[in-house]
Amino acid sequence: MTRRVDFVTDARGRRPSVVIALAQRWLPLVPPGGLLEVLATDPEAEMPLRAWTHASGDALVGRLLDGDVYHFIIRRADVHAEAPPGSTEMLAPAA
Repeated sequence: MTRRVDFVTDARGRRPSVVIALAQRWLPLVPPGGLLEVLATDPEAEMPLRAWTHASGDALVGRLLDGDVYHFIIRRADVHAEAPPGSTEMLAPAA
């Protein structure tokens, strides 16, 4: 059975930094555990997306190349770690 994505954002023709910014903007609309599909044409977008999702606790779970369009699938974390104000470290939520 194929699971459908919860939201799609179109970043075709954008630089990797903009691809990440669009993913960051729309991922909060996806329910925890849900999937965001990011469309991009820049092959350099994968590594920054992978690093950002790893740092945020989310996961880049799929990549498909269809012609010249990459379909990146991001699974939103069930719970995001929160950093205290002014901190650059990500801390696990208190139990």
